[in-house]
This record gives sequence, C-alpha cells and structure tokens, in this order.
Amino acid sequence: QAPKMYGVIPNLPNEHVERREHMIQIDAAFRNGYGVVLHGSSGMGKSMLATAYAKKKYYEATFWCSAAGPGKLVESLRVIMKDELKMADVNQDTTTETVYAMFRKLLEETKGWLLVIDGVTQISDMIDEDSDITLIPKDPKGDVLITTQQASNRILPLATRIKIEGLTTPEGISLIESYNMNIPAEKVTSLAKALGYVPVLLSVCLSRLRMDTDDDKELEEEIDKICSTGDLSPSSEEKVMRKVSNQLDLTIQAIERKKPQSTSLLLICSYLSPTHIPVEWFTQDDAMAAFQLMSRYSLCTCIDNTISMHALVQRIFRSRDAHDKEGDTHKGLHLAMDTIEQAWATIPVPHGQTVIRQRHIPHVITIEQFVGDAVNMQKLGKWYEKVAYMAHKVSSFELSKRLYKKFVEIQYDRYGKDATHPDVADCLMNLGILYRKQGK
Repeated sequence: QAPKMYGVIPNLPNEHVERREHMIQIDAAFRNGYGVVLHGSSGMGKSMLATAYAKKKYYEATFWCSAAGPGKLVESLRVIMKDELKMADVNQDTTTETVYAMFRKLLEETKGWLLVIDGVTQISDMIDEDSDITLIPKDPKGDVLITTQQASNRILPLATRIKIEGLTTPEGISLIESYNMNIPAEKVTSLAKALGYVPVLLSVCLSRLRMDTDDDKELEEEIDKICSTGDLSPSSEEKVMRKVSNQLDLTIQAIERKKPQSTSLLLICSYLSPTHIPVEWFTQDDAMAAFQLMSRYSLCTCIDNTISMHALVQRIFRSRDAHDKEGDTHKGLHLAMDTIEQAWATIPVPHGQTVIRQRHIPHVITIEQFVGDAVNMQKLGKWYEKVAYMAHKVSSFELSKRLYKKFVEIQYDRYGKDATHPDVADCLMNLGILYRKQGK
C-alpha cells in the first residue's frame, strides 16, 4: 500500500544532490529517539534535505507543514484536517488551541507517521500560548523532523540537532554535474568554491548559465568571470549574502530582457508570505508564463497552482528594493516594512485572534495576518496600499483588490466607517478603477 502524504510537499528538482551523510545521520537519530532538528543559515538546503527524506523513507503517513511566517503552521494544519482529512469540526474560524488539540489527538491515534515542520522560528510555533497545548504528543508513535535557522534547544528540546552547512566538495561537484552542462572538469571545482557550496546560490547561478549561454566558449567565459571574483570557502553569512545578491542581479537582468514584468511580480512576492502564494492572485494573461520562466531560473517554485520563493531570495529582493532610488513606485515601501517589523515586538494580542506572539521579529508579513487593532495602523495601512499599487501596476487585480480592501478595513477601524479621510477616499477610488477594468 502506498504511503499517505498530507500537506503540500515541495517537488525535488531534477538537479539536486542526495546528501547521504545527513540522511544517515537522520536515520540514526530516529533509531535513538523521535525528533530531529535541522538547523543552519538560509540557503543551505535544509528544506530540500527534509523533502528528500520525506519522499524517500517509508512511513504509514507523512504530514508536511510550513511554519514559514506568522500563523502559517496553524494554517497548514487546518488545510490538512479540513481539506485532506475531511474533518468536519475544522474550519477557518477554529482557534489555534482547538486545531493543536485535534491534530495532537490525531497523532496519538496514528502509528508510524512522520511530521515535518518546515521553517520553525521559535517554540511558540508549536505551543498555543493561551492554553499551553503543545502540538507534539508526549509519547509520540512517529517521528518529528523540523527545519529552522535557530540553534536554540527550546525547539523540541529532546531532539537530535544536526547543523546543515554548505555542501561538501563531492556534493558540490555532484550538484554541478547534475545540470548536464558541458563544464570542463578542471572548472567544476573552481566554480563550486567560488559559489561557496551553497545550494541556493549554485542553483540560481547554474540555471542562469544554462539558460543564457549558447555555446561552450561562452559558457567557459561566464564561468571564468564568476571564478575571478574569489571563492567563498570558508564562507561567512555576510559573504554568502553578497555573492547571492550579485548573482541575483545578473539573473534579474537576464529575466528582464525576456519578460520585463517578471521583476515586478517577484518583488510583489518578496513582500508576501514565502510559501504557497495562490496563482489566482495574478490574473493577467502573462503572469503564469513569467513565473514559469522565473522557475527555470531557480528564483521561485510553481507547484499545485501556488508560487513559493526561497526566504533568502525574498530578503535580497527586499534589500535590493530598499536601495533602488529610481522612480517613486516603490518609494517608502521598505521603510514601512521596517516600521511594521519594529512595532511587531510590542503588539498586544487580543484573546482569540490567530496572531502569534513572537520573541523574534518576522521577516515577512502575510496578507491575512492582521485584523485591524494589533499594530501601528498608519504604517500597516501604507504597507498594504504600496503593495496593492505595485500589484495594480502589473494588472494583478485579484491580489490588488484583496490588499486595497484590507487597507480600507484598517482605515475604517482607525477613523470609523463614517469617516471621510482622504486615505479612505483614495483607496475606494483605486478599488473602483480595479472593478471598472474588470468590467464590473
């Protein structure tokens, strides 16, 4: 009987390398206990390793949950229980406490399962703070695999911790060779060193070389340019970020030449939750073709009518936007984002809402995260308005409409529904323009 898989498990790309030493380490850890935490810097391949393990090891049931962003874990659990397991008692209004209690009971009644929680930021991701209900049973009948950038032992305290660093030299070479390009053998190791054995950096760079070099001579010239910038081994996170940013700039230029609207779409996605952004939010005819192109450049992933971006790619796009002085389309967007993130640390969380109180400021604010009275309203409203304007400019009407409506909701909450504030008038006017363009 085929194992049951629940949740949106990422696809393994054709070009990937099996990290056998880590797979062996995970197997050994599960023989001695039920929990493994994969931790390390962004871009090192933690999620890819977890994906490979989930798809290649046999369990009676595998549950894949994303915790990449505030409230994402409970959202993932709701989808699994409501849409896949058809549990009638679960809906969008079910509280975090109830969702955790029901999922924990499901695990207690099931044998031989694997629970993967991808992108955990802190212990509050797995505990409902109002009730202290934990997601993991005290005596589990399965295994728990967590990926996180945090080395803290507060995340699943009894688990085995495995640090995921850059690929080894054989793994780096193997990944490069999996692209089936005519790279001379003597240049493969030099290329791996120049890119620091960092999986996400190797993937972005190799994808661009494969897409944009027409013959062997041109390929060698481009490789020589990359190698001439020096190597990243041993690599610091700052050096990796700088190198990834440089390679992304080259990739962005290549994409813009083929589909100019791609950069705007990617920038919009960089300000949303990093995983499972619905395709229907981008309703213009060319959007899906642009996302497919960007997927071939390893800047995003398209799966099950959703789009996901690597968190490291998101950070670099937002940073790039912050330093972009040309035009006023995105002016102030990054500043508004910073203000929201600073305010997040002191948010009073009303009882019953799904906003999770966090010790760490989140990198990404999700569209449906706030309901009006939980943060600095003016800055949050401006953030929604800015991203809505960006979406409007590239004809992503569904996404723009959602954001404008959220902005109006925030302004009504702030000024009252009978208010005649110019911000409300501007937003309602923009909504009207959207509906008119859609023939409504």
